[in-house]
Amino acid sequence: RILSFFSTAMGDDDAKGTGPMPEDGADTPEHTASAAEKKLGQMNKPLKDTLSLYKTEIDDMLSKLEGILPHAGIVGQQPLRDVWIVRFLVASHWKVDEAADKFRQMVAFRERYKMDEVRAKFEDGTMTMEDIPGFKEHFKCCPDTFRLVSGDAKDGSPIVVSRVTKWDFDEYYKLDQDMEDQFQYHQMEYMMWRIDKLCVESEMLRGNVKIIDLDGVTLSMRGVMKQNAAKRKERYERLGANLEVMYPEMVSKINIVNAPSFVAILWWAAKSFLQQRTIDKTVIVRQQGTKEALLNLIDAKVLPEDLGGEFKGNYAMGDASG
Repeated sequence: RILSFFSTAMGDDDAKGTGPMPEDGADTPEHTASAAEKKLGQMNKPLKDTLSLYKTEIDDMLSKLEGILPHAGIVGQQPLRDVWIVRFLVASHWKVDEAADKFRQMVAFRERYKMDEVRAKFEDGTMTMEDIPGFKEHFKCCPDTFRLVSGDAKDGSPIVVSRVTKWDFDEYYKLDQDMEDQFQYHQMEYMMWRIDKLCVESEMLRGNVKIIDLDGVTLSMRGVMKQNAAKRKERYERLGANLEVMYPEMVSKINIVNAPSFVAILWWAAKSFLQQRTIDKTVIVRQQGTKEALLNLIDAKVLPEDLGGEFKGNYAMGDASG
């Protein structure tokens, strides 16, 4: 239940059971870089440095994918090829065989659900966020946002806000499954489309800044959190793909804010089940420290008022405008 609490709130399945990864600096059979060098290849580091440092692993990965890359669509071609190759290697802690296998799964997923066509619609404007299947229905139940309407973080990273404690789970579970499945992979593609553009422009591996607002959370919510985690696994079985595996390394920072004291205790217990890269990205902040922590990352005019900023508009998707 501890793990399901955080996997629901964080929106991922980054448990060690899904593919353990040593801490930064730990040697693997495929690379013996120093602890300092291991910091490269992570978020907000120059991509060219990563490509140089891990040339052996990347060349090996390209060799293993030689037959599939020409048929992998946009993710198999530059300028995105190297970005996606590095993403999968980072997520697999530079274990080439594991990364190559997941990359093949991703290509099959993109072909099955025609994700290149979806992205092309985002590119040419024929599909907006509001046109995503199930957009209105989802956000009527879940007052979150996967693109903060007021702007981006100080470093240009897109901002995602999750307010799972405000979800109407009873109504959420009544949503048509096929519609919600489509919503989930369309929103993932939309977020990665924006991140990919940022990666290419900055020549760095970039990701979302994710804010998880736990205002009002209680221990009694553990049951519904566990149920939601189970529902998400059922979705992945229907889709034949784990969306977090198909879209790795989408988040650069995770800020769990307005956290009551018991959340810190649950986090301490959950850490032994989570991958080190997720732990390193995550900061848990009590209510009195939320404003200061978020203003270090986000300008006051962008940060919503209820999170300590100056933006007074409604930022929940489906309601927000601007």
